[in-house]
Amino acid sequence: MKKVILLGLVLVLLVAAGTLMYRKQAVAPLETLDGQCTAAGGTIKESLCCKGVDSGPQTKFPNLCAIGACGCAPEYSKPTKICDCGEGKCFDGSTCTDLGR
Repeated sequence: MKKVILLGLVLVLLVAAGTLMYRKQAVAPLETLDGQCTAAGGTIKESLCCKGVDSGPQTKFPNLCAIGACGCAPEYSKPTKICDCGEGKCFDGSTCTDLGR
């Protein structure tokens, strides 16, 4: 009986540890996202993007390779952090890439 209780306790602890590790990986810290932009060769800037563009912790920088994310009229826009990759490049949500790819 003691072995069953001990085994159950170990199983509960493993599940709890796995859940905590998964949650830490699922939501990257803002510093990591900033670092992802700069490591890709981009510069963190602020631009007016459409109000519907999510700029929460998991999707901090909008996909600037897609048409429309930051192309709304000013009255339908909000200040949003972007990853500016420079001339001829765009941030696709994870890295800087050549325009037209």
